[in-house]
Amino acid sequence: MNKLFKSFMLISIVLLLPLSSMAEDRVRFSYRLGGSVSDPALGTKSVSYFQAATGSEKGTGEEKTDTVSYSAYSLHYISDYGLSFLGGGEILLGLFNYTKSYTTDIKTSTAWYHPQNQSQIVAASGTQLAQRKASGYLRCLDVGYVYPIGDMTIGGGMALPVLGSSADLKVEWNSTGAALAGWGAGASAQTEKLEPEGKSFSAYFINFGYGLGSFEIVGSYRAVTSKTEAPLDTSKGVGAMISKDVLDSSGTDTSMMLGFGYLF
Repeated sequence: MNKLFKSFMLISIVLLLPLSSMAEDRVRFSYRLGGSVSDPALGTKSVSYFQAATGSEKGTGEEKTDTVSYSAYSLHYISDYGLSFLGGGEILLGLFNYTKSYTTDIKTSTAWYHPQNQSQIVAASGTQLAQRKASGYLRCLDVGYVYPIGDMTIGGGMALPVLGSSADLKVEWNSTGAALAGWGAGASAQTEKLEPEGKSFSAYFINFGYGLGSFEIVGSYRAVTSKTEAPLDTSKGVGAMISKDVLDSSGTDTSMMLGFGYLF
């Protein structure tokens, strides 16, 4: 049974079980219209092997973001489930899905000199070495609480990353970058595949609804904070360049979402 089918079955159960109560339940769909996206670039790093012009300092490279995209949507079912202890409130259950991709440029930020021959420049400042490309998605189970106030509702909750995910991360070295990153003189362009692993995740959301008869307009704010780590090969590639065996990345992305709901 693949992950997509498991996710579909779980979402179906979550959304369809409460249909027996039918006490003015509501279904909502929202889509991300704006927000902020954390910068995935690592900034300036010292390299382990090549010297700067003075010979007493290491050369440096810089990673800058070229393109980044982020999209997200949510699908919620809201019901009191016939539970009187909710005090007039309702339980929110549903799906949150987000997709993120980015491309960064990796260049030298100083001239790099050969460590055994200080007069030999192996790369001028600003030399393009590689691009780092990442893409992936995460599906979460949203769990929350909604409280009606006349024609309005206010609520919030958290997202649990239990409905599946996918991630692809690679560094595409050009021939110059490959030669300097450990593949040796005369090396052709190389693609370094990395395997990111999620280490921490937290997400919360707040939402507001305004009823218009059997329909409602929904606005929400969401923040997602995550951290990933990818093992590195220290003999070549990124690991050799920065003398690290793990590449870590973390950040917080926010979403302003707008949607609609149906009451029945």
